[in-house]
Amino acid sequence: MEADKICKSLGVSSSNLLGLLIRGHGAPRLLAKGMVRIGTESIVINCKEASRLLSQAQDRSLAHEESAAVRFHLISCRMCREFERQLAFLRATMRRHLE
Repeated sequence: MEADKICKSLGVSSSNLLGLLIRGHGAPRLLAKGMVRIGTESIVINCKEASRLLSQAQDRSLAHEESAAVRFHLISCRMCREFERQLAFLRATMRRHLE
């Protein structure tokens, strides 16, 4: 499960992380506790940044920090998960069309 990978990379339990996220978008709470950082970088991003990174991921490999930030955001954002699904659909359709 993707959430387990993220929790492992953050060093927190999945029940703790997901519990905080379920209770009113817990990312700010996690940030305040210093729990959503990789090195000195925060991995809490907003939808605009997540969609930008999802789009860029179609053309390049994201850095570890960028990838973790996107995965963390997707745990709690249904709209961005849908955007990711739509990007994948468009890319697959374009590949079929170009073949």
